[in-house]
Order: sequence, then structure tokens, then C-alpha cells
Amino acid sequence: AVENLVLTDSGAATINMVDVSGLTSITSQTSTTAPTINNLQSVGSLTLNNTTVGATLNHTAAATVGASDSATLNLEGVTGAGGSAIIYSATTNSIESLNIASTISANTINDLQTTGAGVSTLGITGDQNLTISTALDAEVTTVSAGAFTGNLTIAVGGGGVAVTSGSGVDDITMGAGADTISAGAGSDTIR
Repeated sequence: AVENLVLTDSGAATINMVDVSGLTSITSQTSTTAPTINNLQSVGSLTLNNTTVGATLNHTAAATVGASDSATLNLEGVTGAGGSAIIYSATTNSIESLNIASTISANTINDLQTTGAGVSTLGITGDQNLTISTALDAEVTTVSAGAFTGNLTIAVGGGGVAVTSGSGVDDITMGAGADTISAGAGSDTIR
């Protein structure tokens, strides 16, 4: 079994994991192009370290058969303003929650795409500022960031979202749905 995959991508690699079992951790460090990882047999963690690009993770149906699948996204100095996306997908079932940890230095994601995996809950922790530039997908109905101490900048989707923010100076843009915003201790802006 392969438990940890660490890569530096400079050629937009596509990696087929159909015969790999036991993988729990993927790290893309100092990559200049975004890798695509196909046929993942389990739901685990993705770490993006010191990079301007994202990644695409495609999971098999068997990997997401559970009713409470949870993925982890560790952001460690990601400056993805150049059009980069982080994409999660699953063949048939859902990844119910995605837990994002923003650490090391401020992190920016241009586009977090979770529709293909049916993610409904985002958990956000860490102490470094996090900006997600594009509005969250409509399937995300809960954003739980009460323990987050950095500044959070997000726009929610249109499906009606419950947002709890932390102690930072947060900037939250509401969508077309009936959103519920529970702002934290910081001097927050709700649009």
C-alpha cells in the first residue's frame, strides 16, 4: 500500500491511482502546474504547499460510499490568484464534508469546486488569512469557521447557507438564498 504521495508538478500530470490502496495523504509542493489524480480509492487529505496552483481529485464510488465521508485540505502558502482551481469529484456518491486548514502564511484559492463531490459542509480552521475568490458552490449549505483566527473572505452560493465565522476580520458576501450569518469577534463586513 502507498499511504503518502508527495509531488512537485511542472507538466500538468495526470496520475491514475486505480491500483493504489491505502493512500491517505497527497502533497503538492512548489508545483507550477496543477496535477489531476484519478480513481482515488479513499478519501484523505490534500496539502498544497508554497504553490500558485491547485489540483483535481477524482474519487471512485467505493471511496465515497459512506454517509459521513470527510476530506481535508491543508493550505500552506497558496497564492492561487492566477486562475487556479481546487476540484473535488466523486463518481456517484458524496464527500459530505471538507475541512480546510489555512496555515503557514496567507492563502488564496481562486475557485473551490466541490459540486462534483456533493460537499455540503465546509469546516475552516487555522490562523492564516483565507480568501476564496469565486463564490462557493450551491451544494455547500454550512460553513463552520468558528475556530478560525485568520481573516476569512468568501462569497456563499445561492442555496441558503449557514455561516459561522471566527475571531478575524471577515468579509462575507451573501448569496440569493436565505442565508444565516453568525459573525465572530472581529470587525466583520457582511454584504
